[in-house]
Amino acid sequence: MFDPQKTTVRDAEVVAPAKKITGNSYSALSVIPYFPFALKRVFILEATISKVLRGSHAHKNCSQAFILQKGGFQIEIFDSIESRLLKSIPNTIYLVPPGIWLNITLDSNSNLVVLCDQLYDEHDYMRDWNFFSSWKRLK
Repeated sequence: MFDPQKTTVRDAEVVAPAKKITGNSYSALSVIPYFPFALKRVFILEATISKVLRGSHAHKNCSQAFILQKGGFQIEIFDSIESRLLKSIPNTIYLVPPGIWLNITLDSNSNLVVLCDQLYDEHDYMRDWNFFSSWKRLK
């Protein structure tokens, strides 16, 4: 699908809005038609009182999709040459391929759902910017 060492910020996609279904005690999003990968892991990033910075890493193999559940966020993505800012739009899916550095800022009282095509693997993470930049230049 993607060669992570060759991905650029232009490979990240903002996908058509997800279908939101809301009831008295639940809220659901229909997102499966938009996914180019099978889901293997789901987690939620939460910010309560103040803004929260998350991410500050890249993945070697994991593609991720981000869906805002409540509040707001911005995701700054880098490919070691260019950067791009993704700002929150309700009920929208943001697809980020592997090989892209992420800095996520969550507004206070926000929940961001993260869907992944890989199970958690610490070896998949690149947490050092200099290592990431060198790794991208090996392409």
